Amino acid sequence: MNCNTLLKISLFLNVVLFTVALVAVLRKLGIQNLSALAPEQPAATPTVSEIASRIKAAPQVQKPAFGDWRDWIGLVRDVAPDHVLAAMVQADFDARWQKSHDELYRKYVDGEVDIDALRLHDIQREIELEANLLAAMGEEKFRAWDQKRKFSDINLESLKLSESETAAFYEIRKVLEQRLRELEIAKLKKEIDLPTYEDQRLDVLADYEQQAQALLGFERLKTTQQAGLSAEMRRTLRRFNISDEQIAALEKLESDWIQKEADLRNEAEQGIIDSATFDRRMEELHEWWRREFRQVAGNEAFEYYERQQDARYVDMKNYATQWGLSEQEIEQIYQILRQQDKAMQEYQKQIHLFEAFGDTAKVDEIKNAMRQTLTNTTQHLINLLGVDRFNTLQRNKVLSVR
Repeated sequence: MNCNTLLKISLFLNVVLFTVALVAVLRKLGIQNLSALAPEQPAATPTVSEIASRIKAAPQVQKPAFGDWRDWIGLVRDVAPDHVLAAMVQADFDARWQKSHDELYRKYVDGEVDIDALRLHDIQREIELEANLLAAMGEEKFRAWDQKRKFSDINLESLKLSESETAAFYEIRKVLEQRLRELEIAKLKKEIDLPTYEDQRLDVLADYEQQAQALLGFERLKTTQQAGLSAEMRRTLRRFNISDEQIAALEKLESDWIQKEADLRNEAEQGIIDSATFDRRMEELHEWWRREFRQVAGNEAFEYYERQQDARYVDMKNYATQWGLSEQEIEQIYQILRQQDKAMQEYQKQIHLFEAFGDTAKVDEIKNAMRQTLTNTTQHLINLLGVDRFNTLQRNKVLSVR
């Protein structure tokens, strides 16, 4: 069968589908006969009095009032593809949700609510939208559609999952999403502070990895983590004109990094290398990654990406309003912390070196220098921020050394 024949068949089927849907809609509107829509044959021009009489005698036609997707979902549920059906329901939902969003945003602009109220509203939208999609599509269709969405960052074919494994993995990821969402809500409602949130988030992720590894095994789980990281990289670098070739190169770089780091840790655990050698080679590996990333993506993309991977910078950006930080101050603090990080890393390398030689006096000298550097950095930040804001950042673990 050639392409022209297939095209004709496809066009014919589309016309049939459209006709069926049109008839269903017209019946919903109370129009039983398509001929009622056809233009009438021209008649003799009526007089003014005849026109007035017809208008007066004509019945008042009520336009159908549609509330939400519940009024039309029955017409399309069985004929529309899952992704089209989901898009239609979401568009309908968002059209109704927008009013409450606009009202809340006005309150935010007027200073009546803070940014966390907007974030809570966005989370509530996700929850209610999912409930609407489930009700509109039905459990089977929703699950099939949602499963593709949950696994969008994973190549399922490469995992070779059975049907039962796929279903179980889907449930594990759904539970992860729900638990992280609950934590986010608790944080935004000020029910838990940021350190507690971070601790509990790590516990949730650890539980997820434990369950996923029990289901998939270590090797297959590692594959999903690599794929997820690559997806995160693509999202982070979206603002830059990164080509498909560059993305592929960065994904390979990330995969190579993970493998090299795992090999290095295995050598250390087996006693093949000592701690000083491990630290030195880990630093070399990190520098190799930074150099390769810059070469592939460019300096601007690298600097942006590195900032987005630093929780301290991300938290300062997210909580700038609550913590009273300006853009300039965030940049200053970040640069101070980066300089401190580099100094601490250099001190650690020196300590390992002199420990290997058994020079305890030199080790003590370096440790004193470390303490002095930390003291100087603390004083610098207090001078910049004041005691109250400094304590806020310290309490929220923004000033920690990486």
